[in-house]
Amino acid sequence: MALTLRELRGRKEWWSFLFALFATPQALGLGLLVYMWIESNQPEMRDPGRGFAVGLASVFFSLLLLFTVPITVLCWVKKRRYEGEWRARTGKGEPLTAGILTDAHVEGIANLVRPFAGQAYEVATYWGLTEAVALADSIHHALLHAGWTSSKSAERSILPGGVVGARVYVHPEADEHVKAAAAALVAALSAAQIETKLRPQPTSTPPNNKLSLHIGLWP
Repeated sequence: MALTLRELRGRKEWWSFLFALFATPQALGLGLLVYMWIESNQPEMRDPGRGFAVGLASVFFSLLLLFTVPITVLCWVKKRRYEGEWRARTGKGEPLTAGILTDAHVEGIANLVRPFAGQAYEVATYWGLTEAVALADSIHHALLHAGWTSSKSAERSILPGGVVGARVYVHPEADEHVKAAAAALVAALSAAQIETKLRPQPTSTPPNNKLSLHIGLWP
């Protein structure tokens, strides 16, 4: 099964961290070896005690490089692999159901909110960020699959900065079945491991039965 973008990003960052973890001391060790080689050719290194210490340190750093270079190469290969896959997928876009969520997640969300088929909603996200759009598209697809109706005029609403996960907004004076639909949507998204919060629409907003779904960045 193909990795979701969240899993892919996690692996990319993990192997990048490991590569930096091993490559940094190797670079330092290589620099010290060069320094000690230069020092070993100095006249004062004829002192047996100092020469022995430098030789011992050289052996230590040589062994360190010998045993860690294969690990560093492995980390570099893995890092390049996941970075390449990340660029390929986020650069050309993903199919609607293959963004952040797996097909199983999309189907699970649809099943949990299907009892509220016909519920109207609108979506806002960071349309300039591929990952946010992929997550919004996946959720949007799940809701359409469950029979919910989307407000076409509001699909390109823009979020303010700092939104993480999902927020479901419902008007305080909305009908009870709309509030129940909002609660079901929060539960469905949470079950798909999306950090989701239920929020009231501003009281200045005219009473309505449409849910507003704000999709931010994956935490």
